[in-house]
Amino acid sequence: MAWANKPSCVLWRETASPVVRRTISARMRIGSTWKRSSVPPPTRSRLLRARCCEWESNGRRYFDYKLDHVALRFCSFLSARYVVDREDWKGIQLEVYYDKDHPWNVPRMMKSLKKSLEYYTSNFGSYPNKEARIIEFPRSIGRFAQGFAGTMPYSEAIGFIANLNHPDDIDMVYYVVAHEMGHQWWAHQVVGADMQGATFLSESLAQYSALMVMETAAT
Repeated sequence: MAWANKPSCVLWRETASPVVRRTISARMRIGSTWKRSSVPPPTRSRLLRARCCEWESNGRRYFDYKLDHVALRFCSFLSARYVVDREDWKGIQLEVYYDKDHPWNVPRMMKSLKKSLEYYTSNFGSYPNKEARIIEFPRSIGRFAQGFAGTMPYSEAIGFIANLNHPDDIDMVYYVVAHEMGHQWWAHQVVGADMQGATFLSESLAQYSALMVMETAAT
């Protein structure tokens, strides 16, 4: 379907430089029509907030953000008229941003966020961010999901409007969330060397992690 609210989406990545030069500190200003919500990279420290300030001018909303930690130069910016479901998991804010006409799979996404955090923090170590966000984007941009730090853009096509009624099919919505959450450890905490094979390392470990979450969900 065509989105009535015309969301904007930018996926910003750079992977050609050595790891030490792929980290950034950043401050950014985002402007959008006043009814939209902007979704930036997350804040990590509990002492500072990512959003420095917010204001309105000439019918537009502006948001000023400042990262309070060094992060990979690999982040996303999305803006649209979102409905937001929020829950808390042990002090971590879980958020799913979605089109109001696509609510069907949001509960299973939220469940997968919680189950992934439960398994990964027990087996791999602490989660480094204050938030874990899933943000819908239209299928005209693509049919994929991607794990940026604490922020996971997720195509409507493979997640929000996916039909999961067939009893023999794997729950791909649940699985993809678990896979992208795995990247919060594999690629955002444990980062491969700047050489051939780095992606194989992070993707295989995220795949393994997601399968373990699926296994615990089945028991």
